[in-house]
Amino acid sequence: MHQESSQISRDSLDLTNKFIEPASPVERKVIAIWEECLEIENLGMDDDFFDLGGNSSNGAKLISLINETFAASFKTGALVQYCTPAAMVNLIESDEILALPSNVIAVRQTGNRPPLFLVHGAAGIVFPTPQLMAGFHDDQPVYAFQIRGFDGRDEPLDTVEEIAADYVDSMLQVNPEGPWFIAGYCAGSWIVVEMARRLEGMGKKAARLVLIDPGIQRGKMREQFDMRYSAPARIIKPVLSTSVLERLNFHSNWARFRCFLATGHWIDYREIGAFDVPAVRKWILSRKKNHMQRAVRIGQLKKKFESEMVEDEAVTLESTTDIILASAKLKHAFFNYANSAPLNQPVDIIVSRSREKELQNGNHPLNRILPRQNRIVSGEKHTDAVASSSPVNARIIQKMMDEANVVDPKQSLKTVA
Repeated sequence: MHQESSQISRDSLDLTNKFIEPASPVERKVIAIWEECLEIENLGMDDDFFDLGGNSSNGAKLISLINETFAASFKTGALVQYCTPAAMVNLIESDEILALPSNVIAVRQTGNRPPLFLVHGAAGIVFPTPQLMAGFHDDQPVYAFQIRGFDGRDEPLDTVEEIAADYVDSMLQVNPEGPWFIAGYCAGSWIVVEMARRLEGMGKKAARLVLIDPGIQRGKMREQFDMRYSAPARIIKPVLSTSVLERLNFHSNWARFRCFLATGHWIDYREIGAFDVPAVRKWILSRKKNHMQRAVRIGQLKKKFESEMVEDEAVTLESTTDIILASAKLKHAFFNYANSAPLNQPVDIIVSRSREKELQNGNHPLNRILPRQNRIVSGEKHTDAVASSSPVNARIIQKMMDEANVVDPKQSLKTVA
């Protein structure tokens, strides 16, 4: 029995660009991959990925298939630069090799300004959209980091500190002399903090650090906050500490018990060392994939997709085993991060109104770790503050970079709204 295609027709879309039919074998293969991933028939060579409704989920699948088919090394975040089949074919056929570390994505390489480096959140990648990029000056170079292991070429790193050191090394390859501008989304803000510590240890300093709506991480950072910094702890610290310890021990033992039932190993699967045991590693990855399939079935994912904190779940839906592993290890790295040493550097925080209320607590880790902070309220909720479908954050960051007095004053600047 013939099964109807679930794809929609290009003709049904409100596209303004002219249809250009693929001509060469390479063009036809690229178009076939685009049609499969975007579920649209009869695509043309100049059709724009974002105009077609592309997102980080189908983008990850598209890039994976392109790389597999042509032995290429595209990165998902680079779709803003190679956003048409024609642009991809040109790079595939040119044999051009971009001299960049494998964990760095060139979002925009043109321009003479000092570059901006973007650090991902829980997704492990940054997915810049044309709307976001519109907030930067046209001649502002922008690079983004991609977690090791996302493309299957490297083993994922275990800790936030290791990831930060890796990113600093790569950043110095791209921009050896500075100045260095770094911005981090959500959980990735803690990678930025550790990058600043790393630079400081090398006798260097970032020109500007921007954190986009960071919070207290679920895991050891949250446990540390509950144990030491909550207001009741100052009054009934001995009793509270015992209660919190008992609760934390219960959660750890429950995690060990669940892992034992599934694998036969008495291990807290949330700890980093859990990945060293093959059976536990396999179970962790299976749990993550199953969790995402359940989320889709009950319709939660689409509703939450705008959030950077859950965008890693969307990416995982169309993911290879490599992406799932990299995502799971990144989650473990964030879970186990708890460096509370103060950073004696100015830090700008773009914060949602809801999270800004949390920061009124003087014992909040952000206030203890980042005593020299400048807050800019943007959006009501976390999803507003981290949204990549708006130029607002880019305008704020660009203005901060311009104010750092490292831009040639002869250059004309856009007005930052």
